[in-house]
Amino acid sequence: MMEAVEATLVEGAVLWLAQTILANLLLDKLDEWLTKVGLADDIEKLKSEVEEVEAMAASVKGRSAGNRLLALRLSRLKELLYDADDLVDELDYHRLQDQVEGGTSGCATPHGTNGAEQVDGSRDNYRLQHQVEGGRIAWDIQHQGTGVNGGAQLVDGPRDNSGVPNRNGRKKRSKAWEEFSITEEDTDGKPVRAKCIHCGTHVRCETSKGTSVLHNHLKSDSCKRKRAAIEQTPNPSSADDGAQNGATILTHDSDRRKRMRSDEEILVSHVTPKRTLLILDDVWDDIDVCRWNKLLAPLRSDNAKGNMVIVTTRKLSVAKRIGTVDHINLGRLQDDDFWLFFKDCAFGDETYKEHGNLSIIGQKIANNLQGNPLAAQTAGMLLREHLTTDRWGNILKNEIWKSLQLNGGIMHALKLSYDELPYYLQQCFLYCSIFPNNYQFLSSELVCIWISQGFVKCSHSTERLEEIGQNYLTDLLNSGFFQQVGTKDPTLGDQTLYVMSALMHDFARLVSGNECAAIDSSACREVLPTIRHLSILTYSAYPEDKYGNITRNEKFEEKLQRVVNSTRKLRTLVLIGKYDHFFLQSLQGIFQKSHNLRVLQISEVYASFGYFACSLVDSTHVRYLKIGTKEHSEVFPEDLSKFYHLQVLDMGLDSYSTLPNGINNLISLRHLVASKAANSSISNIGKMTSLQELHDFNCSSFEIAQLQSLSGLAQLCVSQLENVVTREEALGAKLSEKSHLEKLHLSWDDIRSECEYGSDMSWEPSLDAVETGTSKEVLEGLEPHLNLKHLQISGYRSSTSPDWLVSTVSVTCLQTLHLEDCRELQVLPSLERLPLLTMLKLRNMWKVRQVRIPSVEELVLIEMPKLKSCFCNSARDFNSSLRVLTIKGCRVLKLIVSDPLPPSSSTRELSIARVSTLPTMEASSSAELIIGMANVQFPFGAEDSNGLTKLDDKILNTKTDQGNGRWLLPHSLRILEIDGSPEMLQPCFLEGGNCLIKLLIGHSPSLEILQLCFCTALEELIIDDCELLAALEGNFTCLRKLVLSGNSGLESLGLYSCTALEELTVESCEALTALEGNFTSLRKLDLSGSPRMKSLRLGFCTTLEHLEIYDCEVLDTLEDLGSLRGLRYVDVSSCPRLPPLERLLSQCYDLCAGLERLGTDDLSFLTTSFCKGLTSLQRLSFYVQRLSFYGCTPGKVWRLTDEQERALQLLTSLQELRFEGWSHVEDFPVGLHSLPSLKKLVFAGGLSRLLEKDLPPSLEELEIRYCSKELTDVCRMLATRRSKPKIKIDWKYVN
Repeated sequence: MMEAVEATLVEGAVLWLAQTILANLLLDKLDEWLTKVGLADDIEKLKSEVEEVEAMAASVKGRSAGNRLLALRLSRLKELLYDADDLVDELDYHRLQDQVEGGTSGCATPHGTNGAEQVDGSRDNYRLQHQVEGGRIAWDIQHQGTGVNGGAQLVDGPRDNSGVPNRNGRKKRSKAWEEFSITEEDTDGKPVRAKCIHCGTHVRCETSKGTSVLHNHLKSDSCKRKRAAIEQTPNPSSADDGAQNGATILTHDSDRRKRMRSDEEILVSHVTPKRTLLILDDVWDDIDVCRWNKLLAPLRSDNAKGNMVIVTTRKLSVAKRIGTVDHINLGRLQDDDFWLFFKDCAFGDETYKEHGNLSIIGQKIANNLQGNPLAAQTAGMLLREHLTTDRWGNILKNEIWKSLQLNGGIMHALKLSYDELPYYLQQCFLYCSIFPNNYQFLSSELVCIWISQGFVKCSHSTERLEEIGQNYLTDLLNSGFFQQVGTKDPTLGDQTLYVMSALMHDFARLVSGNECAAIDSSACREVLPTIRHLSILTYSAYPEDKYGNITRNEKFEEKLQRVVNSTRKLRTLVLIGKYDHFFLQSLQGIFQKSHNLRVLQISEVYASFGYFACSLVDSTHVRYLKIGTKEHSEVFPEDLSKFYHLQVLDMGLDSYSTLPNGINNLISLRHLVASKAANSSISNIGKMTSLQELHDFNCSSFEIAQLQSLSGLAQLCVSQLENVVTREEALGAKLSEKSHLEKLHLSWDDIRSECEYGSDMSWEPSLDAVETGTSKEVLEGLEPHLNLKHLQISGYRSSTSPDWLVSTVSVTCLQTLHLEDCRELQVLPSLERLPLLTMLKLRNMWKVRQVRIPSVEELVLIEMPKLKSCFCNSARDFNSSLRVLTIKGCRVLKLIVSDPLPPSSSTRELSIARVSTLPTMEASSSAELIIGMANVQFPFGAEDSNGLTKLDDKILNTKTDQGNGRWLLPHSLRILEIDGSPEMLQPCFLEGGNCLIKLLIGHSPSLEILQLCFCTALEELIIDDCELLAALEGNFTCLRKLVLSGNSGLESLGLYSCTALEELTVESCEALTALEGNFTSLRKLDLSGSPRMKSLRLGFCTTLEHLEIYDCEVLDTLEDLGSLRGLRYVDVSSCPRLPPLERLLSQCYDLCAGLERLGTDDLSFLTTSFCKGLTSLQRLSFYVQRLSFYGCTPGKVWRLTDEQERALQLLTSLQELRFEGWSHVEDFPVGLHSLPSLKKLVFAGGLSRLLEKDLPPSLEELEIRYCSKELTDVCRMLATRRSKPKIKIDWKYVN
């Protein structure tokens, strides 16, 4: 079966490549250029040959499976077509180069050959001749020098009645040949062996025997039985398989009309007198609405009531089309249930308990099956054959259950769905196998990668490639090959994340193994020379320790060099994971060999590696370049401006990378992902006519008329519009002609930026009439095309909206509208004229008094101090549509939307803060919901509240005398944030239990009593700035994280119920004198700013790993410190009454040996005897700014003593050393050069002298801050001479 899959892939690839080459050669611009440079005749020959290849590929489609010779020759032809595709692409590169440079380049290639010579086979260095004769493709490759010829010659021989070419021109007239495929021929092209298409038997068929051997085989009993079995086997995935009331409805493809009648008759006979449950299993997409209605007609008759249909399908599109309720995604089985099912499959008995070794191996196999029942059946079928550890161990090691040779196995089932896909979707799906399992794809990025590889074809001139690619992804989603897992940054358009299931990912890797590969550091295997798409996954090769450090892996670097030695045809190189700069440097060979790269993605680079990579990569074919830098800034070379085919350049929105001056030469660039500063630095951006998105067109840097030529824009942000002064100037942007524009943000510089919610709203800007009139005229001139879907306007300075939003309302396709900082605006747009509007956001609209809204899904009203009413014309529609409601800072708002608020069970988020009147909410039952301390009750059904999962922050600022403090909350509420709580707070719930796992209370100076006895599920509690809170009451058995900060009145903590507590942070609680509790699970303790705490009991903290104590002036005792055998991180400073560190730890030899990280302002521990015990220490930090506690005067010139120098040299495991806050240091510690493992050295302040010889050879990074100019100059000079160590001066790398 695997051979058949591979053969089908090769057939599709040959046809796709031929069509791709022809499509590129038919481009008008390339055709004109080829004529101009004298290559038209040669390219016409190439075009003719490729057209013959296309015809041949179409004629042999489906025949290479089982015909090894044909499959082999098609594979070779595919390789030649790849070369031809690269040649045509290289010619197009020179066309673009001529267009940019304004001349004729003479087709000079990067390898120094002339483009015309590369095409003309008569004078080139290679001659490729392809022939199609006698049912096979033959060719000769004659080497005459160096270079590659793109020509191809195909000769079609005569064909027999089955369409198979016959070398001798004779027709095989016997119809018996239609039942066989020829697998071997003699030198004259006569058939010698043939394979029966029914049973797979090979027979000898020399001409001397005639066709009698073929007829005899077809009459044999074995072949007859196989044919009969095939004819009688029902389609396993037919659209209307199913059973009801015990009656099975079988489906066959032989006679669809009879089958439909039979199905209806069965239903009629069972449905009429009874209530019926009909189950249709594995419904596919070949059932139309008419057939569906006919099939279900008996269930809808007058006599049939209460009937139900359950449908299972592997296609999301089917569930959406035929379902009448929300579909249910069938996920993996729970581990316990799956293990019972697996044992039943493997042993025949779910209660099987014997043979412990088999159970251990079985558990490992079950874990790899991802809870999939069909996978369990497949593996169980194999395991039951031999109940031996050797057999089971071999199955586990080789994962045999993933084989495609297993009929009825899990991979076979996935192949059924895969075979239904057209080749272009198969191609896109298989490509994703180079990414790791569970990789989350951002739809926009994945589609751009597909486009860069040429997988996405434009069928209509009006469609954007991105839209077509998104349709591809949607088709794969609907067919079950991808799953949606969430959204990322809704403000950017609700971009959805997609993943492939683990088994689907395994299937993709299995099928794509000849062209796609992933090198995993845990299993670094050889890479086939045919691989074109490669990823390198470094998660296990470069693991980070808990402090973020990465150790060099020279063994992996060497292994990688051997593995990728044969990769010369790469079109994709993706690096995913953590790694160091040595690993990146080891990839130079790959970059230099890969002349055909289309996609290069590097997840993290170090200083200057982006520059380095762009200089090494051949720019001819690159279309997608993503470089994620670890540094704050990266300078890209001028070489980048010669990537004329580049479509996507992704440097990260947070990166401060510097673009080369000639970046506007990238005339094919469609997407630039860069910071606003990088966008604004591009001169003559109007030359980049292929741009699809522009995130910041700054009118202080560009003339707005440059937008005129950017006709393909789909997303646009125009800022600093105060620099545009007339309507005519704005009309020069021609936004109304940009039919592809979907997202538009128009922004004026806000005259009072960064207005916080709690700022003084009494301040109002004063704008003269000229300024407000100018804004109105400019906005009128920026009228967008009617296709616009998302509009945001910020900082607009006029009191009225433009006509195209008020009277004419041309943007009728608008789906989201966001108005922000339009503080003069009094008249809002005519929102009721926007029938497709789903989201409305109004923020900092200071003069708006009334809002009339349509039925939207999301409504946000923030900082609208004069807003009195907000209502909807159709309360019923609004109630059913609302999903998210946010109201903050609307102090005079009394009528909110509708009264009462909608009881929609689909509402997911509710946030109401700083309003004068709370809205009521009602539902079907009489339960109550009370929010805040106002005497307002909201009838709210518990059943209807199940959808409410987040009641967002700062619920209410009210003044009330209500004393019991009871807040009745929805049972399903999971997260609650409260700001400005009353004196007493006691959350309660509609039902006995609750789902509240996170509670945040902040900035509540009046809160005195906090009772959390009902919050039994609480896992995280944060209390901040509650000055009067004296005690904490509650049952915290599930609590895992507790943060107490700025609670100056808190005197004691009794946390005896916190048996699950893992992380405790107490800071700036000045009155706290004791910290008591059951801390048997505590792993991290941070204590700071507690000036009254004298002692700390640590005896119960047996699992503690992280201990940090700072600024506790009277703390003099750490009881039972020696019992903390698991302690790995200790940071103690600014505690002058504690004994010296050496004395604290001197008796704890086991503790010292396990320490990995130590921070202190006490240098007394630097003794020979003590440092010998720190055998695992990896990071050491000195806080020298606090040495005054130990007799050192700040500001005094300071150095380590000779004994301390010797002791420091004993820390042979040390990888990072930090000197923080040293004000005056005489000398660099001279012994550091002998530390064998030291990789990072940080000096923050005061160092006056540094010699290169003092640096240890192992050092990879040197960082200095606040040091003298002389030392800074020395380090800069050092950086120019050495690439190692990396040098960072004042937070910036300089080499």
